[in-house]
Amino acid sequence: DATPSCATPILSFADSAKTGGAGPVPDGWAGDALSAASYVEGPALFKHGGFWYALASYGDLAKDYTIRVCRNAANAPNEGAFTDKEGLPCLIYDAARGRYGCSMLLGSEGVQAVPGHPHVWREADGRFFLGYDFRDSRDGVQGDMDYFGIRALHWVDGWPTIWTPMTATFAAADD
Repeated sequence: DATPSCATPILSFADSAKTGGAGPVPDGWAGDALSAASYVEGPALFKHGGFWYALASYGDLAKDYTIRVCRNAANAPNEGAFTDKEGLPCLIYDAARGRYGCSMLLGSEGVQAVPGHPHVWREADGRFFLGYDFRDSRDGVQGDMDYFGIRALHWVDGWPTIWTPMTATFAAADD
């Protein structure tokens, strides 16, 4: 067993049972449709609204890093299972869905490629922010220098999102 006795695993993207995967992980599993398998690093934990949230970098830094999030409702982060928005455990491979539980928070977009190594903080005025690193992909080519990005975090149905919630109202004519 590669897990130290003092550690409590809470996230996984292992590519097989031999490398620590739980559940029916097919040997050689190569990840989900958004990120390669085997890498979960740069984790962050924070508590908000009665939940512990675990964020981490998933995938391959050279091509498809993403930031994912799971949560649990325990009193401490090492108590109880972390699950994603669909209720999938973040440590156990789900054969029906072909992936582990892990909800997307941020992927590559615009000139920001391979976001990773998340950090979350709350300002005195109650606003939340996500800090992360990324690589510049201007001209369609990913560079090898890391930059630091900051995004406002918002809350929708108890989950963090980088997208600003909006409400649209309209009046429809009776005719």
